[in-house]
Amino acid sequence: MSIVYIVRSDSPQAPPLTWLVNQPREHLGLDIWQVKENHVVLRAAEAQAARLQQMGYTTDEVVETERHVATFATEAAVEAYHSAESLESDLHQLAEDQPEIAELREIGRSLENRAIWALRIGERHGSEHKLLFMGCHHAREWVSVEVAYLLAEHLVKNAGQAPVMDWLQRGELWVAPMVNPDGHEFSRTSNRLWRKNRRPNPDGSVGVDPNRNYGYMWGTLDVNTSSHVPHDETYVGPRAFSEPETRAVRNLVARELFGGIITYHSFSQLILYPWGYTDKPAPDAVSGLGMAGLAEEMRQLIHNVHGSTYTPEQSSQLYPTAGDTTDWTYGEYGIPSFTIELRPDSVEGGGFILPPEEIQPTFEENLPAAEMFVQRFL
Repeated sequence: MSIVYIVRSDSPQAPPLTWLVNQPREHLGLDIWQVKENHVVLRAAEAQAARLQQMGYTTDEVVETERHVATFATEAAVEAYHSAESLESDLHQLAEDQPEIAELREIGRSLENRAIWALRIGERHGSEHKLLFMGCHHAREWVSVEVAYLLAEHLVKNAGQAPVMDWLQRGELWVAPMVNPDGHEFSRTSNRLWRKNRRPNPDGSVGVDPNRNYGYMWGTLDVNTSSHVPHDETYVGPRAFSEPETRAVRNLVARELFGGIITYHSFSQLILYPWGYTDKPAPDAVSGLGMAGLAEEMRQLIHNVHGSTYTPEQSSQLYPTAGDTTDWTYGEYGIPSFTIELRPDSVEGGGFILPPEEIQPTFEENLPAAEMFVQRFL
């Protein structure tokens, strides 16, 4: 049986929580959902929880996983979100509605031969000023698809009025709402909490974590949150860019040389910036204004809409990762890059299964931050 636990290190014999997240190789196969200052939220089997208790940790059961899924992933909730097919249809419609400024591009094919789409929005081709917004590296993070799609829809529908008109005259805005279509479809049909892509691994397990498969500092960590064990949720893959999904993004970025990138994830309400692979601060030399300062501006803009609190921090403050998207885009190209972890802020609020009535307010509160980003870097 799989259970969601809150794990604390409040006994003298327990290792610190940082050890639980960063441990180099007593891999417990944990699915870490959320890291807070005084606790970690994770999904584990009862035997794994018993092992944590033996180590001295306190494990408090939050909810049995099947019950959590049954509560939030209702049929109506599933229908409120895009499938790969409905997303493709809606993106095509946006391009057809405004063909003079919107063009749908297939940037690659997934392992199971699904198209990976990006909508290019702008009056001029080949502009030097370009930004990229992405969603759904992780299959179960459905709201990341919706926020990216709604941003594309907003830009197309407001192309005739300022400030969007000015942006589209000046440069290009690219939106790729679903980087991992195979995993997303599997999470819709078979396992709502599926995270990875659908790569068959030699040990019989399935999946590589696309957000650990990028080339910058790939494989330099082997911890619970960036693992070399194929059946782990954060498996980095057999080599950098082993996956067609990450190669599609790699080729797009190399070709278009974006001036800024935001990639949407969920959950926890965070604004993350490089580095993830080390606790040393990023140099920020090429990005002009430091990313920490930009993250703080985003925090305030988001808060002003509905009062939601998003926390800005360096990625490694959450937990260490090697081979993630923003470390690669910043480390390889010097692109100011952010990961925004969307609603909710807790498992009790749905965790990865955000209630559909919160899709629109999640987009609304993130729009001013995206607009500030465009205004700054386009």
